Parts: sequence; C-alpha cells; structure tokens
Amino acid sequence: MKRMANGHQKDSALQRGLDGAPVHPVLKSYFGYCMHKLSSQMRMAFAKKLSPHKILPHQYGILIVLRESGELSQNDLGAQIGIDKASMVKIINDLTRLNYVSRKTSGRDRRVNLIEVTPQGLRALQKFSKIRQKVEDEYLAPLSQRERKSLRQLVGKLIVS
Repeated sequence: MKRMANGHQKDSALQRGLDGAPVHPVLKSYFGYCMHKLSSQMRMAFAKKLSPHKILPHQYGILIVLRESGELSQNDLGAQIGIDKASMVKIINDLTRLNYVSRKTSGRDRRVNLIEVTPQGLRALQKFSKIRQKVEDEYLAPLSQRERKSLRQLVGKLIVS
C-alpha cells in the first residue's frame, strides 16, 4: 500500500462491488456512499432476477404490503408506502394486468378503489420472496448469521429514526 498526501493509504488494487462496478477504497469510509452503493446493487440484482416475471422491486413491495395489510384503498396504499396517486394508478394497472391484484369500487364510496392480492398474486409472491431471499443471501454472504441479524436491526432502527 502506498501512503497518499492526506495520510490515507492507497490500495493499488481496484476493488469491485458484487455487481462488478468499481468501489473506490477512500469512499468505503463514507457511510452514505456505502449504503447507496449497496442499495443500488441489491435493487438492480433483484430487478434483474424479477424481470422474467415482468415485475419490478417496488411492485413486489406493494404485494408484500397488501398481503400483510389485507384489502386497502388505493390512496391509503400509496400513502403508506410513499407513492403518489398518479404513479399508484399505473402500478396497480400493471399488477392488475398480471392478475396479481384486483381492484373494486368501495361499497361506501364509489370514488374509492379497494385493492387486494389475488390468489395468483399470493402464489407469485411466494416465488418472488424466494428470489429476494437468494439476492439478499448473496449480498450478505460475507457476514455471519449474527452479523446479519445485527445489521437488519441497526438498519431498521436507522430507517425510522
């Protein structure tokens, strides 16, 4: 290793992330850079694995929320996950075309669309969850089970603080 003018050591071997993209050794000490890089890599890997199924990671997230919450109004669903109304319409249209969700008008208010996961959506969700788990396992492979658990707890704590 070679010492640079700022006192840091320079690793002459270029390091690469799991996606093959370069990771500058100096930037590895910056938390935000590392979190962004890891998030981008995982999201791209997950999207690539989901692409044969014609679904995107954010659509998978919507299916997860609906499975756990049950039927929700389209507006409530968008509000809970931070997606604007116009984008939600397109996403729900796409999921409806795939027969992963159904949309019906509320009996109490005709202006309200209620969304729920279909049986086909639930079956697909099982497959997609296995894909997600494989991607996560690949990225977390350098960590022990204890470290993985700690990382999940710490990131979960940071994301809602």
